[in-house]
Amino acid sequence: MCRWPDGDLSFVSARNKQDAIITLDEWDNAELAELRRVRGKKKAKLADTELGKSLQGQMGAPAALVNRYVKQVATEMLKKSPASGRKQ
Repeated sequence: MCRWPDGDLSFVSARNKQDAIITLDEWDNAELAELRRVRGKKKAKLADTELGKSLQGQMGAPAALVNRYVKQVATEMLKKSPASGRKQ
């Protein structure tokens, strides 16, 4: 949100304060205005398992998605493994 010196308001979506100022430049110099609700980049949640964290780093996928797929694959592998855990 940008409050201009004359009291008008403008809203923009931007990655950071500098991008917001550049976008707002279409109307006026936003460096002279009051900027609010500027949020820093949120820290990404990490996956629950080491395998998940590795996949997340390689793919840039969200933790919730990686956790779901790791759980699905682990469940399928466990269903296919012998009950005793050892083949003879």
